[in-house]
Amino acid sequence: MQMTDGLGDCRGHRCLRGGLNERQSPTTARSATDLDGWNFRSHKMQTETFGLELQRNLDAASRMVRDVVTRLTPEQWTSAQGGLRSPARITWHLVEALDFYFRENEADYVWGSRFGAPQWKTADADLPSQDTILSWLDEIVLRAGNMLRQLTNDDLREQNQKKYRHGENRLGHYVYALRHTMHHMGQLSAIAVAHGHRNLLWA
Repeated sequence: MQMTDGLGDCRGHRCLRGGLNERQSPTTARSATDLDGWNFRSHKMQTETFGLELQRNLDAASRMVRDVVTRLTPEQWTSAQGGLRSPARITWHLVEALDFYFRENEADYVWGSRFGAPQWKTADADLPSQDTILSWLDEIVLRAGNMLRQLTNDDLREQNQKKYRHGENRLGHYVYALRHTMHHMGQLSAIAVAHGHRNLLWA
């Protein structure tokens, strides 16, 4: 196969700016820093940041949460299933954690302040509705998305100064927040499937 020195003919995605020989891969030919912003499908340099990727993943996670929550009936929403807490309590905790982790200042955050009491002290009859919780989720995704889009890669490499340290840098902190979300998303999905709901969003 004839290799090129530029981007004019990149058959099989085997070249990367300076060209590759038969034994080189993109990751061995260039450093990780050089690969920042590289789009292997279009072979165009783009202005990409880790913050934008975090925002896209947060958007996708929120769509998955919305999908499963809106499938549940009001009775299923407040009833416990299979030894797990009710979907209302799980989703409340999931959304409240996002509210906590995706803010610049966590020090003054009061858990349960949204509805006057923590979810673990709230009676089943007083749990917020699906629409109420999802409206809160939308607020957080909008606020967090605006914040993440403004962060540079250098910002996200900064040491994590937050009180609850999940990750050595800011990137690790936000990745943990998404990982925590998907943990509870798995619980919600299991409950929904047990109630007979199928073909849930998975990405």
